Amino acid sequence: MHAQPRPAGCRRVPSAPPENEKARLVRAFSFAFSSRACMRGRLDLHRRSEKFAIASAGDCAIVAECDLDPSAMLDPTDLRLLYQLRPAESGDFPFAEALTHGNMGAYYKRHGLVWRSDLFYASWRESENFILEADGERIGVLRVTEEGDSLHIRDVQIAAGHRGQGAGTYMLDMSHRWARARGLHELQLRVFVDNPAARLYQRMGYRVTGPRPAQLGSIRHMVRAV
Repeated sequence: MHAQPRPAGCRRVPSAPPENEKARLVRAFSFAFSSRACMRGRLDLHRRSEKFAIASAGDCAIVAECDLDPSAMLDPTDLRLLYQLRPAESGDFPFAEALTHGNMGAYYKRHGLVWRSDLFYASWRESENFILEADGERIGVLRVTEEGDSLHIRDVQIAAGHRGQGAGTYMLDMSHRWARARGLHELQLRVFVDNPAARLYQRMGYRVTGPRPAQLGSIRHMVRAV
């Protein structure tokens, strides 16, 4: 189930982060719902209060305190809010490069490729970069670029000790939400043929479309519809 669009009549206003530590935010914003808008969105402010956040490519989070109708809102697993995706800052680059190089270095060597920091930096400057945090600790990197009617996922990197706990699924799901919100038709990514992450991509709906000429034998190109 996908995030519902903001009900008409809602306005975005600055807000302080909620006291509940589990409701960590990408950016501290909230929606102020009018009574009519709340009814259209099936949100009841007079019943129990729950918090949810949806990261957006506009570098903000949508936060509301209201009752959530399960049929209208996100999958419950998205409400656990175990992770926070925030836009990367200049000081995050060394962390991002070290994590990416550390995770991918062995694949580069096995497939006869050479890691080049200058190329990674050039790619970093061209992409939309996000840092994944858990309990205030940086544990991952997500990088995307918009190419035509597709969102290209450049990197999904997770630190050792935090894999296999849903972080990868979370970042892929957020990428899908962003692509949908932008009106794009497809997501695409590339993965080394011997990278077990390919199994996660397949579970998330990605399918191999065949290697590109420059990637024969080492990297597979995968796509999924939005």
